[in-house]
Amino acid sequence: MIFGMLGSVLFNLADTYFLGRVGVNELAAMGFTFPAVMFVSSVAAGVGIGTASLFSRAIVVKKLSEVQRYSTSIFILALLVIVIFIALGLWTLKPLFRLLGAGEEIIPLIADYMTIWYWAVFLVVIPMVGNNMIRATGNMFAPGMIMVFGNVINIILDPLFIFGMGPFPEMGIKGAALATAISMGSTCILSLYILIKKERLLVLVWPVFKEMIDVWKQVLAVGIPAAMAILITPLSIGFITRILAGFGPDAVAAFGVVSRLEMFAFTLIYALGSVLTVFAGQNWSARKPGRLRKGINISAQFSLGLGLFFFVISQLFASGIASVFTDSKSVIEIAASYLTIVSFSYGFQGILMLCTSTLDGINRPLVSFSLSLLRMLVLYVPLAWLTSNAFGLNGIFWSAFTANLAAGTVAWYWLQKIISKQTTVIKQPEQKQEMLFAAK
Repeated sequence: MIFGMLGSVLFNLADTYFLGRVGVNELAAMGFTFPAVMFVSSVAAGVGIGTASLFSRAIVVKKLSEVQRYSTSIFILALLVIVIFIALGLWTLKPLFRLLGAGEEIIPLIADYMTIWYWAVFLVVIPMVGNNMIRATGNMFAPGMIMVFGNVINIILDPLFIFGMGPFPEMGIKGAALATAISMGSTCILSLYILIKKERLLVLVWPVFKEMIDVWKQVLAVGIPAAMAILITPLSIGFITRILAGFGPDAVAAFGVVSRLEMFAFTLIYALGSVLTVFAGQNWSARKPGRLRKGINISAQFSLGLGLFFFVISQLFASGIASVFTDSKSVIEIAASYLTIVSFSYGFQGILMLCTSTLDGINRPLVSFSLSLLRMLVLYVPLAWLTSNAFGLNGIFWSAFTANLAAGTVAWYWLQKIISKQTTVIKQPEQKQEMLFAAK
């Protein structure tokens, strides 16, 4: 999973790097597209999390034929989601990005990218849902390798389509979108092949309507709160982007750079979180909270160590890292300032991410949603709005630092409390049995 997640981050960094060579406006356009791309991806991820939660709890107690019907029903749900988002995305394309603060000189670039990307939503959603089905069986290798394959294709095609190398025409930002669509198409084909031929989890038979609705309810019971929790991030980033737009295109471009750098920094956490969802679901159903606690404790220690590592790297090399993606001194200075301030809180942000993944796995999506709400809309956005006027860009960056630190701490204690409560519930029947045996 680490390799798969790393591939996803690297192709985002590749887009940022190559478009940074084209111009600041193209880089700013990518910064504006980030919330919209994250929004659609978050909805798909929510359906995927609901799928992983349902499958991880059912795969060991249900017959294969039942699981296959689950798969078919979930894919029908995914197709409905795809149609809705293609229609909404194309209909709101320009008004949405004007609302986010994009200038008229950047709107055409955004439209060039997002028009292609919206039509390719099918190729984004299907692998995301399908790979979660495969992961729920315990097979982490195949989804990871699928992601690696698609991202390698994307990285190869990016410069060919963006700059027009060899027989390919120069397409600029359109080329970045087309490269993404083709790479996602390859992952879609591989994911469906493994589901149908290898794992035999998907059958092309229309399910019974009543049963299909029941499966949808079970998936959405976890998926909707999980999607809402994930959607808080792009929604909040949209607000932050709007605030940053008041400081000019360079600030938005810098934020686009650091957003993708953060995706790279959290690659290991994303991978670990995807595993924890299944790990938590299986151990919770098996009534082994002690094993779950041990797993989350080790994961939290790892997150703090990783956060400390990136903090040190940021203090030493922030400007050099930012300069890889752009030649603009202003963009480099803003990005370096962000990394210097916010990086110390990365360990706590990682703990928050791992806790929410665990909570989704044990069927506590509303708690996960509350924690995400706390970090972004209760702390980050209001603090950024208040401090931006008084302290400028650094006020926004310190707001991110504060939100990560506070939300990570709360998430840790909340999850520990839930696990402790479950441990007590499990021990009570055992104690009653021991008392009865002693009496006899």
